Amino acid sequence: MKTFLKFTLKVIVVHTVTYTIAGIISSNANDYETLFQAPIINNFMRSFDEPILMFGPLLQPIRAILYAIVLFPFRNFLHQQRNGWLLLWSLFLGLAIFGTCGAAPGSIEGVIYTKLPFSFHLVGLPEITLQTLVFSIWLIYWDKRFNNKLEKIR
Repeated sequence: MKTFLKFTLKVIVVHTVTYTIAGIISSNANDYETLFQAPIINNFMRSFDEPILMFGPLLQPIRAILYAIVLFPFRNFLHQQRNGWLLLWSLFLGLAIFGTCGAAPGSIEGVIYTKLPFSFHLVGLPEITLQTLVFSIWLIYWDKRFNNKLEKIR
């Protein structure tokens, strides 16, 4: 249980930090405030002046706990692989970004089932692919390094 809690704390830190930084950079680089006001998109995305948007970064630890629960059983497997971070990132790309079950922007379902312009599907992909890449590298490196230090102590 102690190992799971430590892993969960790492996932919370890594996810919340990478999510927030990627969001800030992408929001400014892509001018999300203006983009979200465009026709069709303004019916899909909330306006920047809605107070609920403040909760996005604040609620990321909850998503991170879900990630920790799902990833923990595969933790040792990812550590044992030479490029465990790449396997983790591949899972994000295949299952959570491009292959998600919902019609999210950037996903296969989103392109097929939404009326969003194709360019909108592309605009957010750099943000989410880079965020999950950095998340995967940082988490696996940090957790593997911590795990190796424990092995040496024992």
